[in-house]
Amino acid sequence: MTRSSTGENTAIPLTGTLTDGNISLISASVKGQVITLAWTMKEGYPYQLTGTYTIDGESASGDQGNVTGYRVNAFNRSWYGNLTTAGGADIH
Repeated sequence: MTRSSTGENTAIPLTGTLTDGNISLISASVKGQVITLAWTMKEGYPYQLTGTYTIDGESASGDQGNVTGYRVNAFNRSWYGNLTTAGGADIH
């Protein structure tokens, strides 16, 4: 989800794969930027995910950092949240 300058939320489609506990996701291009996520399920903790993200294109190109997440049931509605860099800065 990204927020435009007018405050409108825009869904960002993700596609990817799950193979042997490794999750790879890539976003659709939004304003020339693509986010790539690579997660691994933590050994002994199948519900915890750790990995990295990278952004390619436009002003945020080259931004990268660590990602931690938790597996949840399927999202049946919109997801709202913020992505932040390892330094705590918001990713828009």
